[in-house]
This record gives sequence, structure tokens and C-alpha cells, in this order.
Amino acid sequence: MSVDLFEQLAKQEVPPVPENLSSRVHERLNRALLVLQVTELLVRVLPYCAFLFARAVIAMITFTASGRYPIERSSRSSDNDRS
Repeated sequence: MSVDLFEQLAKQEVPPVPENLSSRVHERLNRALLVLQVTELLVRVLPYCAFLFARAVIAMITFTASGRYPIERSSRSSDNDRS
């Protein structure tokens, strides 16, 4: 019987923080991690969310003006058309 990975991790001991890790290194590491996370948020996440939101707004305006919702063709719908 195999042991679950989470059970193995629960039994592992976590070593304490090394005594020689200075607070300055800790602060620099935290600052670098914060900069990386904020940069990723600004460069990747927010533009993607803005793009999806803009698509929804454009679809709403199109539906309001024409009364038809734009249907996007996907591979699934083309598979259904063949049968």
C-alpha cells in the first residue's frame, strides 16, 4: 500500500531558520519577491483581465445594437457539424 504524498510531507520535519541569516538578507529577499509579484500583476494579469473585460463589454454592446450574440466558432462546434 503506497503512502500518500501529503502524509509523507506531514511527517517531514522542517528545519529552523538558520542563525546566520541576517535580517538584511531577509528584507532584500522579501523586497525582491514583492517587486516580482507586483511586476507580474501589472504586466501579465491586469492586461489579460482588461482584455477579457473588453471582450464582454463589446459583446454586450453588439448584442444591444443588433439583438444577436456573436457566436465564436470553436473546434467543438466544427466537430458537431460533421456528424
